[in-house]
Amino acid sequence: MVAQTHHVQWIEHAEDKHKNVVLVDWMLGNRCNYACSYCPPALHDSTRGWQSLEFVVGMIEALREHYQAGMGSRVWLQLTGGEPTLHPKIKEILGAARARYEG
Repeated sequence: MVAQTHHVQWIEHAEDKHKNVVLVDWMLGNRCNYACSYCPPALHDSTRGWQSLEFVVGMIEALREHYQAGMGSRVWLQLTGGEPTLHPKIKEILGAARARYEG
């Protein structure tokens, strides 16, 4: 059997300030207080519960350790989920992210 080699091309960002940025698009749940016509029901029908504060803070820390401390990259969190500001612990989540990524 002959192993096949796959070649991966690296695409760099045109702006130097963005070359070491990792964007994490994170869906915290799918609850929303709107029903916009352009948004599929699965993104706002409340069928998925909110992720716990403990899980979210643990994942924020794991992302920081891996990307920021381990690889020297900046982490940008983009919280989605239907409407992420409806998460009952959104202030704590934002505080945890700010404490780990600010600067």
